Parts: sequence; structure tokens; C-alpha cells
Amino acid sequence: MKKITIISLSAITLIIILIFQFGIQIGNVRIGKQVDLKTKQNTNVEQSKFYATNYSKNELTVLNLWATWCQPCIEEMPLLNEVKSKYSKEKINFISISVDNDSIKLVNFNNKGKFKFKDITIENLKYRNAILNTLENRTPDKWISSYSVPVTYFIKNKKVLKKVEGTIEKKELIDIIEKYK
Repeated sequence: MKKITIISLSAITLIIILIFQFGIQIGNVRIGKQVDLKTKQNTNVEQSKFYATNYSKNELTVLNLWATWCQPCIEEMPLLNEVKSKYSKEKINFISISVDNDSIKLVNFNNKGKFKFKDITIENLKYRNAILNTLENRTPDKWISSYSVPVTYFIKNKKVLKKVEGTIEKKELIDIIEKYK
């Protein structure tokens, strides 16, 4: 009886360790490891949808770098939505890219509709490092180990015209758009 109990406890302990090491997902519930948006990165940013749709265009793109766990990011969303609405008739693209590593959390957050513009994280996932490195004028293959968010980039014709770190103020956002549109 003692032997069966020891074997059972050992098996349960092993299963628990494996779950927390590798994670398990049942529907929208996850137990253990939460990182699933880290993927092998493609360093050729020119192959990304972002490059073709936003970066290489002769239109101003306002790109907001954010995360679901970043309270200042969440707090600035209504301001970004308001300014996007103000410029809705002009050729100005408002997009976001998240530094989150949990796809379920990111998708669920985006489905709430707090951003009134497109989040390009999932469709550009394998290029995320290359995109962020390009925006920071680093080589596309450099590994990024930490992020500061929120950050707002103003992009046009393959060039970052302006970068604002931290929460952006409405007047500053409008002034920059007016300058570069």
C-alpha cells in the first residue's frame, strides 16, 4: 500500500512539474507557462505586412507600442482613439503593436474594442523583433530582451520622423501629426 501511495504521489508531482514547465491549455484557461507569442523571428522586415502596408508608404503612420499589462498604455487608448477619429478623413494610419507574449490575453483584450484602430501584432508576429529594431534604427536581427511601453512612433517613407516615449499628451500628438501629415 505504501509503495502504491509513493508511486502515485511521485506521478502526480511529475505531472504538476511538467504542467508548470510546459503549460497546458483547456479552452481559454491556461495553467503553467504562458509564453506562446515568442516565435522564431524572421529578420527580413521587408517581407512583413507592416513594411508593405505602413512603413514604406508616403502616408503618415502613427504606431503605438503597448501591452495589455501596461496601465499607462490602457489609459492613453481613449486619447489615441479620439485623435484618430479627428483625422478619420485624412490619409493617416493609426496602428498598434503589442509586446505581449500571451496570445489569448492579447486577442481577448483586442476583442473588447478599446482600440479603434488595427493592432498588427498577430499578423506580423514573426517579424516583431525586426520591426521594433528597424523603428529603433538597430540591425533587424538584434535580440530584444526588454521593452519600454508605451511608445508612439510617427512613420513615413521608411523613416521614423518622431518617437515619443511614455504616455503622449493630446496637444503633443496633434502637433506632431499636423507637422508631418
